[in-house]
Amino acid sequence: MAMAVRMHIGVHSVPAERGHGVSLAPSTSGVSRRSAAGPQGKSSVEFRELPRRPLCLQSWRIASEVESGHLRFHGQIGTRTVARKRHGRVCTSCFNGSTGNLSDAIIVELPCLPFSPAEVFVPSSTKILHLYEARFLALLDEVMGKYNNLFAHIIIEPMGPGRDDEDGKGTASFLATYGCLARVENVRRLDIGAAVTIRGIGRIKLVSLTQLEPFLKSTIVSLKDEVPEDEEAVSSALDQLQTTLQNVQDLQIKLKVKNRPVIDPIFQAEVSEDELLQTPLERALQWAKKGEPDDIAEAYVPTREERLSFAALQPVAGASPGEQHKLLQERLFAMEAMDTLQRLKRVAPYAEQILASTAAKVALQSLNL
Repeated sequence: MAMAVRMHIGVHSVPAERGHGVSLAPSTSGVSRRSAAGPQGKSSVEFRELPRRPLCLQSWRIASEVESGHLRFHGQIGTRTVARKRHGRVCTSCFNGSTGNLSDAIIVELPCLPFSPAEVFVPSSTKILHLYEARFLALLDEVMGKYNNLFAHIIIEPMGPGRDDEDGKGTASFLATYGCLARVENVRRLDIGAAVTIRGIGRIKLVSLTQLEPFLKSTIVSLKDEVPEDEEAVSSALDQLQTTLQNVQDLQIKLKVKNRPVIDPIFQAEVSEDELLQTPLERALQWAKKGEPDDIAEAYVPTREERLSFAALQPVAGASPGEQHKLLQERLFAMEAMDTLQRLKRVAPYAEQILASTAAKVALQSLNL
């Protein structure tokens, strides 16, 4: 399931979190790696569902305004939240009261945070967000108060050339894709906003947009790999991958101790010594091996084999632009694949490349080059 977003809006660069490259996309309105000024002007936005989805009910059209790089929605629809029936079940929030378990629902509704294509988020990964706009701080409060710290991390990406609207204003088209169920693991209140640590739990498919203001909400369903036909081949490929990743981790620790990562000043006082020394790969592997301890999201957590196939796709300290681009391409493939063995076979040579690259960096470091 994918949704289309049509908008006429300026595009500007926002420096991304280290290891994630440069994000080129409309501002995500208060969600940033760093604050950035944006274009001024008016825009029109249209949300609709794509023809390729099996269920099609309704389109929305709203007016919006861009101020200081923030896209602010002003709804022109009769209701802000639309309740719909799917297979005899009403799509509502079912994280509190008597229906407070994700596994009880076929389709559930969650708040959504949109990101650019350079920010594809995969199960097992973690990252820190800086939320500073009022409506996204409200989203955070609702996520923690009503949704057991869960929300949908979605990607908004261009889908093709725009067209002219009836009023003569051009629009650009965007897809809402690559959904990942995310859990808020830690919140640190800052002078401006909050630093929020999140973890990817499992892939999700967006069914239908249900709310536009003050932030997006959508109904979602779980997306998991098919049951493997050759379990022995999966086990063998997984053993080989884990050996490679352990070697990568051992080398990354040597680089980590010698070269402390550059921390955005906004987070410097909030990052502990342990966090500085722990690599993204180590955090991902720890979670992938243990799984999600909270049974609320159990229905959305993939198998151990699938989790470990994603755990290999973590940012590496000191990665070159080419390596960052390669990581993004591998993440895109991994999110699309529905076969665990296919993903493991794809990830294995990538992990070997990272091992060779990291070994070379350690060798240069030992020579003080």
